[in-house]
Amino acid sequence: MPVPSLPRGLLDRYALRTRARGTRAGERPAREAGQSVEFLDYRPYQPGDEPRAVDWRAYARSGRLYTRLYRADRAAEVHLVLDTSPSMRLYGKGRFAEAAARLLTHLARYEASGRVHLLGGDSSRPARSDAEIRSLWGFLERAPATALPEGATLAGALAELIVRQPTHPGAAAAVVLSDLLDPAPLRPALTALRARRVDAVFVQVLAHQELDPDPEAAELADVEDGATLEVGPEQARAYREAVRTFIAHVRSEIADAGQRHVLIEVPAEVAAPGTPEREVERQAFQALLRRGVIARR
Repeated sequence: MPVPSLPRGLLDRYALRTRARGTRAGERPAREAGQSVEFLDYRPYQPGDEPRAVDWRAYARSGRLYTRLYRADRAAEVHLVLDTSPSMRLYGKGRFAEAAARLLTHLARYEASGRVHLLGGDSSRPARSDAEIRSLWGFLERAPATALPEGATLAGALAELIVRQPTHPGAAAAVVLSDLLDPAPLRPALTALRARRVDAVFVQVLAHQELDPDPEAAELADVEDGATLEVGPEQARAYREAVRTFIAHVRSEIADAGQRHVLIEVPAEVAAPGTPEREVERQAFQALLRRGVIARR
């Protein structure tokens, strides 16, 4: 199964940006340097670590710098929602989103536990240990491309998924990886997130061809409903304007609900069959970092 190939020493320097916190001290302790007294682990010293966290006795013995990690008094359940609808199969979007999900589930262990949900309804088990994370990556690899049931909307499926999760208010974070190409309002999902006090970021994954199609293209096709439209330069320009308007509306709707929206344009090489998974992962990592979905610990 594909596993994150970026050096673990690099990944360990980053974490998911979230405002979610546990409702009780130490409820689900995070694997990070904290203020509690429960020792967790060592890791090699990284620039920026506090000198007081350095184990100077270990340095005296080995000549190498190590940082002590403690269980911190914070907890956040991390839920990743992956869109596997037909439109995500276009232009490498699904491949990119899967790589991003693998990275984010690896980083989620520093919050508490990570879990992946498919908009079709399936969910992985919560994962935090190495063995559990590998099982979760296997779940991702086996995830089928699934269209929503007839009449269902992305927002409705997401809302139903949110209310099913037994989370403590304010103690859960969600990352939605989707192209969000659904004309229905996101209000049901945003209302469910607010009611459960889930801190969410909507990562809208779109390809360059969707944002700026070739004006000489002969036809536009909707892979969700099969509709086609003959186009020329004028129609292509109108389409580009409609896409910009749609993205602005989605961003505004999400921001008004107190949640975050980021737009990521999938690099063209991600769609190329010969592009190594390591490069796809590197592109996903850089995009998540640039857009502030993850940040330096």
